[in-house]
Amino acid sequence: MEDMISLKDLVSPLRKRVKMIALVSILLAILGACLAHFAVAPKYAVSAQMVVKPIDGDNSRSPLDVAQTNSQIVNTYMAIAKSPVVLQKVIDDLDLPMTSDQLKQAITVANEGGSQVFTITVIQKSPQQAARIANHLTSAVEAQAGSSLGTNHAQVLSKAKADPQSQAVSPSTKVLIILSCVISVIVSIGLAYALELFETKIKDEKEIEQLTGLPVIGKVYDWSGIVGSSASAEETRRHHGGERVET
Repeated sequence: MEDMISLKDLVSPLRKRVKMIALVSILLAILGACLAHFAVAPKYAVSAQMVVKPIDGDNSRSPLDVAQTNSQIVNTYMAIAKSPVVLQKVIDDLDLPMTSDQLKQAITVANEGGSQVFTITVIQKSPQQAARIANHLTSAVEAQAGSSLGTNHAQVLSKAKADPQSQAVSPSTKVLIILSCVISVIVSIGLAYALELFETKIKDEKEIEQLTGLPVIGKVYDWSGIVGSSASAEETRRHHGGERVET
């Protein structure tokens, strides 16, 4: 029984303020959607691909050994693509307003299913800027590989192209709208409980019984308004010589 009463007490503030909860939730959800659309800058992803020439196997090496060596070479070129010296060269050549660590966070280098091809993806606020960085990064990888390894086995397979019609990869409008709806509901429910907590007015006899644990056995009505109206009518009759005046 106590559990049922506790559950009723929890639901009661929400039932009393269901219109307020709905209104606040809708307003906050709309506000969150507007902020997501106008306040958060969109970012675009542009990719370039490079291919690493595999080494030729000979009779003294097994096919598995050759495959492992080629995989290691690809991993080496992928590491070069995100090395500080290469990133700093891209920053200096393009005069980018960022550090090498910031540029590293904006770059993803991934191997295409264990092949000799790897993809360099750059995320920036404009697709044109992302394409510039990606293409310059591929050139920097080729130059650095030739300098560090003594030879370069990588070449550009496909250059990055900026598509003005490309869709932004972040922020996700759907996710932000759903998140703003969830937060707005939580805030409005919290507001309803806060109003209930700070409300000290007793509304009916049932609430008195709940607070005191005693039954209500009588009521005292406020007759001041009725008495005042009767006195006013009597005064009006006297003023008009005893005539009855309807009020």
